[in-house]
Amino acid sequence: MELKTVWKTCQRLLERPEGPWRLPVLATAGPDGAAARVVVLRSYRWPQATMYTDSRTPKVEAVEADPRVSLVFYDPDSRVQIRLQGKAEVITSGRDWEEALSSVSEGARADYFAERPPGATLEKPEDLELDLTGGGHFALIKIELFKLEWLKLRREGHLRAFFQGPEEGRWLVP
Repeated sequence: MELKTVWKTCQRLLERPEGPWRLPVLATAGPDGAAARVVVLRSYRWPQATMYTDSRTPKVEAVEADPRVSLVFYDPDSRVQIRLQGKAEVITSGRDWEEALSSVSEGARADYFAERPPGATLEKPEDLELDLTGGGHFALIKIELFKLEWLKLRREGHLRAFFQGPEEGRWLVP
C-alpha cells in the first residue's frame, strides 16, 4: 500500500460522506476538560471541514475559548479510523453563512430556531417553541485543517499514516 493511495482514499470518503464518514466526533477543550460529541459533517474539502450548530451550544463557547479541535471518524466495517486536527471558527453572518442557512430544510430549521437554548428543560417535546424569523441561532463551524491521521486495524498488524497535505505524508508506528 502506498501513502498516495491512503491519502486519495481518505479524501474520497470524506468528500462524499455516507454512514460513519458523515457523523464524526468533534472534540473540544473547555474549562471542565475535554468534551466530545457527534456532529454532522456538512462539507469537506482539504484543508477545510464544515458543520452546522446552534450558536448557543457549549461547543460554540468551547471553540471561541480555544479553537483547537479534533474530528474523529470510525468505520467498524472497514476498521478504519480517520482523525483530523485543526483550528475552528464560529461564523454567524456573511455570505457563507447565508448560503448554508438557505440549504437547511424546513424540517431541520427547528434545530436552530428554538426559542430556548439547547439543553433547556421541556415538560414534553411538544412544548418546543420556534421563532422562524431571521437567522435564528444558526451558526457554521469551519475548521481549517492541518493534520490527518489514518489508522487501519488488522489482525496481521495495524497500519498508520500521518499527513499534513497530499504530498506531506509518512508512515507511523501504529
